[in-house]
Amino acid sequence: MAIRVNQRNKTIMDKIPTIVKSEFKFRNLVRSGVAAGLLSVSNPTGKQNHHFHQRPAKFEDHGDIGYEQYWHLDREDGLFVPRVTTLFSNSSATAAKLTFINNVQIAHAPLKELNESSQRTAKMRTALDVTKMLQLKTYGDATLHAAMATFTIPNCNKGGLNDAVAEMSKLISKLLKALKDGSNNGNGLQLYDDDGNPVQFVGGLMTIEITINQAKLHDMDPDGLFHPHVHLVLLTLDDIDEDDARNRLFSYWQGLNSNYVLSPDAFNLEHAYSDSSDAADDAAIVAEATKYAAKPGIYKVLPTIKNTNTMKQYDQFSLETFCELFKCIKGRQLKRSYGLLLDAIGFINWVNNGVSVPYTGKNPMHPDNEKVSILSALTAGKFNDDGVKIHVPDIMTKLYTIKPTGGYQAQSLSDDELVYANSLLLEGATWQMPDNIKWPKGPKADTYRWLLEHFTFVQPGIGGLVGQTEEWLKSLDRRLNYVQTHVFDPDERLDKTIKLRRQVDDVRRLLNVLKIAESIDGSDATVITTHDYHSLYREISLMQLMDAHHAQLTRDSNGQIDGVKFDDPSIEKKLVQAYSNKQDPYHFWGGYTAFLPLQVLHEYNFWQHHTLDEFKADLLQHTPTKDINLVSKMSRKTMQKWINKSLKPKAKPGLNFHQMFAAGSPQVQQLTDDKLDELCNLFDDGNCDNDDDDNTGINSLSDVFPDLKW
Repeated sequence: MAIRVNQRNKTIMDKIPTIVKSEFKFRNLVRSGVAAGLLSVSNPTGKQNHHFHQRPAKFEDHGDIGYEQYWHLDREDGLFVPRVTTLFSNSSATAAKLTFINNVQIAHAPLKELNESSQRTAKMRTALDVTKMLQLKTYGDATLHAAMATFTIPNCNKGGLNDAVAEMSKLISKLLKALKDGSNNGNGLQLYDDDGNPVQFVGGLMTIEITINQAKLHDMDPDGLFHPHVHLVLLTLDDIDEDDARNRLFSYWQGLNSNYVLSPDAFNLEHAYSDSSDAADDAAIVAEATKYAAKPGIYKVLPTIKNTNTMKQYDQFSLETFCELFKCIKGRQLKRSYGLLLDAIGFINWVNNGVSVPYTGKNPMHPDNEKVSILSALTAGKFNDDGVKIHVPDIMTKLYTIKPTGGYQAQSLSDDELVYANSLLLEGATWQMPDNIKWPKGPKADTYRWLLEHFTFVQPGIGGLVGQTEEWLKSLDRRLNYVQTHVFDPDERLDKTIKLRRQVDDVRRLLNVLKIAESIDGSDATVITTHDYHSLYREISLMQLMDAHHAQLTRDSNGQIDGVKFDDPSIEKKLVQAYSNKQDPYHFWGGYTAFLPLQVLHEYNFWQHHTLDEFKADLLQHTPTKDINLVSKMSRKTMQKWINKSLKPKAKPGLNFHQMFAAGSPQVQQLTDDKLDELCNLFDDGNCDNDDDDNTGINSLSDVFPDLKW
C-alpha cells in the first residue's frame, strides 16, 4: 500500500511538508480542545487508570476522543513528533510509504488519513474491476463510463456545520434515488446520451468535503465560515450528454434546495473516466475515494495553542472552529457508494474481512487468533474478461531522505530492503481457489462465487509471482505503445512516457529480486525472508529525536556511559513511553539507567560518530528477521468455514408463544379453521384426565409451528 500523488508533475516530496505541519497543528488542537472542554474523552471501559500530563476537562460515555487515543497523544506532549525523515518510494516519487512514524490513531489525523488513503486506493482499484464484472454480468458490457459532479450550497455559519452536512447528505441520497428510479422505473431523474437516448444509471460514489473560509477565519466572522460540498461520481452504462446532464442535475439540486438560490457557476460536471490502455484511466474515481474530509492544509492555517487558560480572542475563535469541524466529521459516513459500486465494495469488504482462525505462527506476542483473507491475492491478480485490464502496482525501489536544511536525496534500496518495502504487496499475494467448496444458495452467494470463478489468481510460490511480474511488464509495454500512438499533446505524451518507463524499471527491479530468490529457493518456495526494517527505522527515529532534544551522554569516573541528560528532564521518560512497544520489546529490556536502556545510549554514541548508512549497517546485524508468506493462509477448510459463516442464510427468528396467539397476528391469520380446532383439541379433549392426545394427528405445537421457541 502506498501514499499516492495524483496531480501531474507532483511528487510525494511536495506533499509531505504540508502533511507534517498539519499533523503538528492537528495534535496541538485536539489536545487544546480537550483541555478547554470543547472536546470530550470517552470514559475508560476497563481498569485503565492512566496518568495524564494534561488531564481532560470532560469525560463522557461516548466521547469525541477515545480514552486510549488521547492517552497516546498526551504522553508524547513536548516531543518533536512526528519527525518524517525517510520514505520508501517508486522511481517517479509519485507513490510512497513512510518507513516509520509515531502515528496517533485519532480519526482524520493527517498522517492517519494519508496512510489509510493508500489502502483505499488499492481497494478502490479492485472495486472498480469488480464493478465492471458486475456490469458485464448484469448488462453484458464491462465498459465503464463515469462523470463527476460537484454539488454546493451557500456557506454555513459557525455553529451550524453539523446540521448543514446532515441535510446535504440527505438531499444527495434523494438525488441518487431519483437517478436510480429514472433508470429502473422511468419516474425519477433520467440522463440521456448525445442522441437523446436514455442512459442506464448503474452506480455512484459520494464524497463530502469541508473547507474553511480563511478570510472569515482571519476576521473572526462566524457568518459563512464553513463551505461543505459534495463530489459525486456517476457511473452509467453509456456516455452521457454532459451539457444536458449538467442542466438536469443542477435543476434537480436547486429543487431540493428550494430555500436557497444556487448559482450554476458553483456547479460542475465533467468526464471522469477514460476506458483506454492509459495507466491512469481510473485516476479520477480513485482520487474521489481517497479524498480527505478536510484537507490537511486547513489545519496548517490554524494557530498553535500554547495555553488554553490564556488564549486570545483569535485563538479561542480558531479552536472553536477546529472543534466544530472535528466533531462534525468524526464518526460520520463521509463517503457512500451506490448501485453496482456499492455491491462491488460489499464484495471487497467480504473478501477483506475473511475469517478468524487460531494463530499457528512462532511469535509469542501474537494474539491467540488471526484474521485470514484473500484481499492481497485479489489485488495481485486479474479478472478473466479481456475488458478488465491488469493494474500494475507501484513498486517501492527508492529511499528518499529529507535533509534538515531542505530538499532531499534519493538512493536505491538494497534487495533485502526492497522486499520489505513491498511486503504488503507480496504477503499473501498468491493463492488458488480450492476445489469442492460447497456454496450456500442465495443471490449474494451466487454472485460472489461467480466473481471468484471469473478471477485468475497468481499461482502459489515465487514462480507464480515471477510470472505475474512478467505480465505486469507486458501490460506496461502495451500502455507505452498506446501513449505513443494516441496521446497527441507532446508535453503530456512526454510526461506519461517518462513515468511509464520509470515504472517499467521498478517492475524489472522487483522481477530481478524475485528471480534471485527463485534461483536459490526454487519456484515452489512460498516464503521470502527479509529484515524487520520497521524496527530499524524506529531506532533511527529515536536517535533523531534525541538529537532534536539536545541529548548529552554522561560518563562515570572510568569513562563508561552511565546516563543521558536533556534540556527538559521529562523528555527521557516521554521517549520511552513513545518508543517502547509490548509487541516488539527489542531494545527496551534490561540495563536501564534512569529510563532509557544502556544499549540505546551506546547506540546513540555510535550514531553521533558515524553516517546514517554506517549506523543502518551496524544495526542491521541484530535487527530481527521477517518472514513474508507469499501464499494466503485461506485453506479449503478455512474457506469453507468463512463461506458458511458469512453467506449461509440466517435462520428466521423463532416465534414467541404469547405473540403467536395474539389477535390479528400473522400466524393466527394463516391458520385454517380446521387447524384452529385441532389446536384447541390439543389443549383440551373434553375429558378430565391427564391425556391431552385425542388422536388428531397434532401431538405438539411444533407440528403446527416448527419455528416456535419456548
